[in-house]
Amino acid sequence: MNFPNVTVLIVTYNYGQYIGDAIESVCNQTYPQDKVEIVIVDDGSSDNTQALVKKYLEKKSNIKYYYQNNEGKASATKKGIELSTGDYLFNLDADDFYHPNCIEDTIQIYNNYPDVVQVSHVPNRWEVKNNVSIPQLHKHHYVNRSMIGIDLYRKSMFNGVTFCMGSCFSCRMSIIKSSIIMEDIDMYIDYFLFFYTLTRGRVYILNKVLSTFRRHEKAYSEGHIKYESTEIRTLRYLKSARAVYREVKVLFKDETDIVKRTYVDLLEHEISGIKYTRASRIILWIKYMKSILNIFYKYSNPTLYLIRGVKKSFYCFTK
Repeated sequence: MNFPNVTVLIVTYNYGQYIGDAIESVCNQTYPQDKVEIVIVDDGSSDNTQALVKKYLEKKSNIKYYYQNNEGKASATKKGIELSTGDYLFNLDADDFYHPNCIEDTIQIYNNYPDVVQVSHVPNRWEVKNNVSIPQLHKHHYVNRSMIGIDLYRKSMFNGVTFCMGSCFSCRMSIIKSSIIMEDIDMYIDYFLFFYTLTRGRVYILNKVLSTFRRHEKAYSEGHIKYESTEIRTLRYLKSARAVYREVKVLFKDETDIVKRTYVDLLEHEISGIKYTRASRIILWIKYMKSILNIFYKYSNPTLYLIRGVKKSFYCFTK
């Protein structure tokens, strides 16, 4: 087997409680450690993250640590990519961890398919509160095969197929190094990395559980962060969603169905946004339902999406 150099990028913000597990999971890979570089970008943590990482820096020569003021996840990811020297980029959230064969099994796909630019795998979802783990294996036929990225996305996006991003994402470094990452993408940087590489060639979804992601109350996505209000968090996600939509319109400029679908997803965020009045949410919900009918009637049965629309309408009348 060919063992190219790889970079595991860990962006963190106040995850000192978990980042040790993330680092250890990379250090315990079956892949040769002299071929693995760990780049940690700390986006202004105020907890014990810096002190904890320092202990690893004293013991491990393959770890880079960069601290910056709190500028957002996209900014931190951009800096991490700039610091990376590997041939492949592996993304690892600071509160997740890899299984021992994650890197080796992924690189094997790149070795077998030289034209593949992105490889993802499926995770194990760990509900920390209930201590329940659920493997997220796919049951559709788009897995374990090389496919043109845009074709795969077009075929699957209207059939309820969930793509794996975040800690399940990897790509060829030469592809992502050429990207221009705007800082206002912020919390949706995972989407941007996914969409950008998707448009650059063939992709592969490896139907193996190679990582674990935690669902816990301290996760920003769960909305339980004490140092930031729900309204600020909502507005931040809305801004990030709009930025991703802007990039999608450029990346998929000739793929109107994909752009429209992204618009529907954006409207879902708008509807859920608490900064809007009830009347504003009703207007957005009407646009959302019209967009669903406009897109899905000619691709598949829209019943599933109409049900989602009805659920979203609940926010319009109760908030």
